[in-house]
Amino acid sequence: MLYSLSILSSALKANQKAIDIRNRNIANADNPDYVKENPVLQNIYGGGVVVADVNRAADNVLLQQKNNSLTKYKGYDEEYSILSSVATYFDDVNGTGLKSYIDNYFKAVLDFLQNPTLDGSKETLLAYAQSLIDAMKNRYTALQGVQNQMVGNIEKTVETINTLGQQLAEVNKQILLLANESKTDSNDYKFLLDKRDEIISQLAQYVPVEVKTDDLGVATVLIKNNNSTANGYITLVEGSNFNKLDFDSQTMTVSVGGTVWESSDHRFFESGLLGAYFNTYYRMEDYKQELNNLASTLIENSYLSGADSGNGKYIFAGTDLSDISVNITKTDLDTYDTTQGDTDQSYFNQAWDTVGSQYDTFAAKVSNDLTNLKVFRDTEMNLYQSLESKYTAKVGVNTDIELSELLKLQQQYQAISQMIGTSSKLLDYLLNAI
Repeated sequence: MLYSLSILSSALKANQKAIDIRNRNIANADNPDYVKENPVLQNIYGGGVVVADVNRAADNVLLQQKNNSLTKYKGYDEEYSILSSVATYFDDVNGTGLKSYIDNYFKAVLDFLQNPTLDGSKETLLAYAQSLIDAMKNRYTALQGVQNQMVGNIEKTVETINTLGQQLAEVNKQILLLANESKTDSNDYKFLLDKRDEIISQLAQYVPVEVKTDDLGVATVLIKNNNSTANGYITLVEGSNFNKLDFDSQTMTVSVGGTVWESSDHRFFESGLLGAYFNTYYRMEDYKQELNNLASTLIENSYLSGADSGNGKYIFAGTDLSDISVNITKTDLDTYDTTQGDTDQSYFNQAWDTVGSQYDTFAAKVSNDLTNLKVFRDTEMNLYQSLESKYTAKVGVNTDIELSELLKLQQQYQAISQMIGTSSKLLDYLLNAI
């Protein structure tokens, strides 16, 4: 009789454990980071039942694919968002670009050459020349502001990556400890793997990660860039060990343990949010150089041969946007040698084509960059959503199934409880009879 009670007691305990696991599944049905668990009931030799293991319905291959796509999608989406704002500075379709300033300036020059004695045409020329300089400098300053913002974003992102790395190392430690402690308790520690995967998915928003796990689920996380010329990879987390990323905002470098992985002449972080901020920083540097080149072309193509009594003078002085200024004065225009009119008109018509064409090429580049980013973002978004749906369907909780399994377990639990009650009464009867 005592032996029977022992068998029933083990069955009751196993059923309660299974009920707890099913309840945990139901409670996390809306948690996107939760992976459903299935209790594995096993008969004990000699009689009795235990929950021998907890099977976690994980799919590490699909999870890695989903995280890879998440990294790319987040990076493209952030770059597109930032560049959408920047592109307005060069959007000539909506009148917010530089084309109108360039056209107004050259029209003013040609109007002056048509009527070199009119004070109004001289004042308009000087005003539009200064307006063009101001517009170009304002956009250069705006691009510099975006770069400064990117530096701040990179600093915060590196801090976040380090924080997540530390958290993951701590979770690895907890997995190892609880896995050892729960060997006699159904291996019920695998809910910690949900926390592990949640942290890794958060990391995947910032940098491309590759994950390797041992039999217990302790994770090693590598930061890799298959498109980079860099050899090797960064080991961010290995067991309970974490390697910190260091960012130097002065040199725009990221290093780990003294080894430089990211620099201006060696790109490593090119995807994810961290990659988006570095990509945008260097894209703005490229755009700033384009504006400087445009300013240089404008200066070089501003020679008014009839100015200053025919001695000739450049309308603009300087080398680029750093020192460009209106060089010509009203006095230079007052003493314009009209015999040079035809020569100057031909010269400035050609100059207009040269400067205008260079700007159009630059503005088209900005527009194309934005269009390409949108295509990349939309394509990757669709892929990510598809992978996320597949992953959720495979590892997510189906409440109907869980409630059905829970009902069976509860019925079994009640039946076992009644059997234990009956056996206890029978044992009491026999003991009293003796």
